Order: sequence, then structure tokens, then C-alpha cells
Amino acid sequence: MRTRGFDWFTVARRRVLWLPALAACAGVPLVLRAQDVPRAHGPVLARSDVAVVGIGVAASAVLVGWDRAIADGARASPLQGDRVVGGIMDGMSAYGSPGVLAAGVALWVSGYWPGSETRRLVGLRSLEAVIATGAVTSALKGAMGRARPDESPGNPRDFVLGRGFGDRSEFQSFPSGHTTAAFAFASAVDAEWARLRPGRSRLVPAMLYAAAALTGAARVYRDRHWTSDVVMGGVIGFWGGRAVVRWHADKP
Repeated sequence: MRTRGFDWFTVARRRVLWLPALAACAGVPLVLRAQDVPRAHGPVLARSDVAVVGIGVAASAVLVGWDRAIADGARASPLQGDRVVGGIMDGMSAYGSPGVLAAGVALWVSGYWPGSETRRLVGLRSLEAVIATGAVTSALKGAMGRARPDESPGNPRDFVLGRGFGDRSEFQSFPSGHTTAAFAFASAVDAEWARLRPGRSRLVPAMLYAAAALTGAARVYRDRHWTSDVVMGGVIGFWGGRAVVRWHADKP
């Protein structure tokens, strides 16, 4: 009886530990969405950027201490055996790469139709944001040399400086590139659309941020990233998307 009781407690505990992964992914857009939309002729780097990056670094550092527990909870979750959930997560992972690039290209190309200048610029800025933040993320991946959770499942502190450069995907965990791309796309579309059409609907940006959060959750679900990787990737993507829009908004 004691063994059965302990097993039930362990399963319940692991299910609870899976929740912070989803909360962390969903919390990034909810908190950062409150930042001001870039204004025309404003600074490329706003004061809020320092706070955003600082919060991201601090949150990632704190989550490193929770990464193993969250990963264990995700691996033990009964959701791992659910075909529907698995299919959704695989789809969201594909959305992060190459999905957002394809969406950006589609917006950009369709913007050349008559009367679609806004769509062309929104698509172009989203592509620039995804590419720019991808370069930043790639450099960090190489420099940090963090082992992915499926490579070093018991040690989320497996960082070796410089180990991630080259064709060594297993040591390119931090930060999450898929999450960075998804948040960069959402942020750039949101900011550029708001700049060009201040009265635009808020539903589309909300859906894009939700998709970005699910992309991060999918990477944890599939054991390809630690939760701290996802949070840092979300912060880089969000900030990068807005920085790209500010860069162009500042031009006469």
C-alpha cells in the first residue's frame, strides 16, 4: 500500500511540475505585451529594452534551478502518449521553423498586389526580425554550448563555453531558436502593423503571441529545450522584433 501511495504521489507531483513550463511560455507574451508600441521617429533602443532583457536573463537564471524538475514532469506526463497533443506540438514546432519564415514571405509577396503596401511592409519587417534575432540566437547557442535535455537529461547546468559552434546541434540548447523566431515574427507583425494602422484589430497579434508561446511549450514537450531556453528565446524574439521596427520607423 505504501508503494502504491508513493507512486500516485510521484505521478501527481510530476504533473504539477509540468505546469510551470506552460506557464513560463504563456507568461512571456502576457507580461511583455504591455510594452509601448514603437512610435515613428523614436529611438531604436528604448529604455524599456534594458528592463525586458534584464527580466529575461533573470527569469532564465532562476528557471535553471527548475529545469530538471520541469523536464522530468514533461517526460512523465500522460500527455506524451496522446496523439492529438503530440500532433499539435509537432505542428507548433514546425511553425517556429520554418513556418514563420514562410508566413513572412507570403505576407511580403502578397503585399505587391495593388492596395497591399501595409501587408508588404509587415511581411518584410517580420522577415528581417526573424533573420536578425536568428543571428543573435545562433551566436549565443555557440558561445553558451549548453547540452539539450535529450542529450544530458539529468544536468541542466551542462554549459561549456564555445562548445556549441559548428555542426553540434546537441550542444546548442540555449536559447531556443524556434521560440525566438516565433516571438520575433509576432512582435514585428504587431509593432509594424500598429505603427502603420493604429486602429488595427488586437485579435491577430494575440493569436500570434499565443502561437509563439505554444511553440516554446512544444520544444519543452519534445525534450529539445529546457524551459529557461524557451524563456530567453522569447525575450530575444520579442525585443528583436520591436527593435527592427524602430530601426525603420526612425528613418525619414
